[in-house]
Amino acid sequence: MKHDGGSEVVNERLDRLEKRMAYRNSRMAVLLILTGFALGAISSCTRSASDTIEARRIVLKDPSGHTLAVLGVDNKWDGIEGKTYYAGIEFRDEKGEKTLNLFGTGLFVRNGDDHASLQFTGLQIGNKESEILLNHHLFSFAGKGGSATLIPSQTGMDFTITSASNNEVGMLADGESATLYTASPKFEVDVTADKTGTHIVRGLKPKSD
Repeated sequence: MKHDGGSEVVNERLDRLEKRMAYRNSRMAVLLILTGFALGAISSCTRSASDTIEARRIVLKDPSGHTLAVLGVDNKWDGIEGKTYYAGIEFRDEKGEKTLNLFGTGLFVRNGDDHASLQFTGLQIGNKESEILLNHHLFSFAGKGGSATLIPSQTGMDFTITSASNNEVGMLADGESATLYTASPKFEVDVTADKTGTHIVRGLKPKSD
């Protein structure tokens, strides 16, 4: 009887040990699965961050198939083919009209008849009725009523206003003198002041060839 009782006790202990090992193994398996999932996610994120997407041209379209944006590398962003390829981006409206261009030589924006550009030649803003140009050589405005031009030089400034009827007013100033010029299509007056005094010249306006 003692022998049978001892066998039962041993069997019970073995059963409890097997249950503990099974529970521990199940927890270990779950831990390994979670660890593997985490490492896989980290590895996937790392690969995504280091991957490179290469393309010459990416086109974005709306649900109707209209091209609204183009991102790429081209040598004719402004419609004129050149030797240099520039990275750039172009936006269009549903009619295919360009509304914004940005590439190696400048920024161009258009909204209906209004347009603006910023490039190596300067800032240009205009529409059907007027045009403004600003750079380090001059400032000019041209419209239906006339035009105005301001030209800087190393020693002074030259400012001229011309009306649509060809009446002119101009002023030239430098370190040595100042001149005021006004003219109609037929007559002109030139007033100059310098260190020798004031000089006034008036008369008929010479006919231009």
